[in-house]
Amino acid sequence: MTKYSNEVKTLINSRYNIVKDEHQCVDCLHVFHDTHYYRKFSHLRNCEKQSEATAQIIEQVLGSSELATNPDAADTHTLLPKKKSRKISHHIPAPTLGDASSEPISTQYTSEITDALVTFLISAHLPFSVVENHEFKEFLQAIRPAYAAVAPNQEYLESTYRST
Repeated sequence: MTKYSNEVKTLINSRYNIVKDEHQCVDCLHVFHDTHYYRKFSHLRNCEKQSEATAQIIEQVLGSSELATNPDAADTHTLLPKKKSRKISHHIPAPTLGDASSEPISTQYTSEITDALVTFLISAHLPFSVVENHEFKEFLQAIRPAYAAVAPNQEYLESTYRST
């Protein structure tokens, strides 16, 4: 995971109102319920209501020595945690008419799908609450009913994957 110096953490946090576990962007008032610096920094860079003060903080962070040594530092993807390349060990079969791939799946495979889901949600800057969305649940049901039946809820994702 990307490690930030205390100076950079202070700069990032200066653009958030922090009360308990809630970090609220001072520009658009978006609330984060986690403390992932890479996620908060990425939000600042892409905030639709970015103020001049926030733009200056972004310049300072990107110009800091820990990021300046990486020529791709301006790219948001370099600020995401580096994960070991991990491929899902099972091929997810495409359902055919009359086959909705509803056969039970292993606990390990369920974990691999959940890890891939969490990686997607974090890298796309989507809240864990997406998994509670009715259309998302219908999507899971359409592509893999066996996973839809055991897919994690928002509470589980937040308690398991929240940064401490």
